[in-house]
This record gives sequence, structure tokens and C-alpha cells, in this order.
Amino acid sequence: MPGPVFIEGDRIDLHVIEESDAETIQQLVNQPAVRQDLGMTTPVALHDEKEWITSDDDGTTLLIGLDGEGIGTVGMDDPGTWGAANISYYLDPEHWGNGYTSEALHLLAQHAFRERREAHR
Repeated sequence: MPGPVFIEGDRIDLHVIEESDAETIQQLVNQPAVRQDLGMTTPVALHDEKEWITSDDDGTTLLIGLDGEGIGTVGMDDPGTWGAANISYYLDPEHWGNGYTSEALHLLAQHAFRERREAHR
């Protein structure tokens, strides 16, 4: 079960990633289709995911939730002074082609321009 809803969407929600989500994320990133798109060449262990979740970075990464299940992540690094950020995402291949990633990116962009940008002014 994903952590609390951070951003509500029409079909998906973006959730705070909790340590309890580590197993879901580990299973997703180790799938061949996802791993290949991420450029990963080594397996990710559960302790690696837990460490990533609890690491202190300046970005925002959220779990994409559908019907109470984590199906991927979407994130961005800190936009900093210039207001430019890199975004990243991946989605369970079982859910490809349904527009969930597009909705997640739209929700994240709205958050970046409405809330994050204002915080840096």
C-alpha cells in the first residue's frame, strides 16, 4: 500500500514513497523492460532500495499509485535557481499504453511550476 497521497490526479495519484514501498519498487526496477530503459545493468537488492528511499537528496520522487497499488515512480531533481530540472519516470510494463505516465508527468509539472517555483522565489 503506497504512502500518503501527495498529489491527486484523475486516474492516478502521486504518493510519498515510504520504506514499506521498497519491495514494490525493487520488483519494478528489476523487470527486464524497466531495467533496460533505466540503463541498469546490475540487480537491485531490497536493502539498496531501502537505502535509496531514506537517502537525503534535494529532489522529489513520488510513487505512481493506481487503485491502491504502486505501479511506478516519477521524479525531478531540485530545480534550483534557474528553474530547470531533470525528470525521470518508470512504469510497470503491464500498465504501459494507458496514459498513466503522461498524467503523472503533468501532475509533477504542475507541482513544479505552482509550488516548487514559488518556494525558490
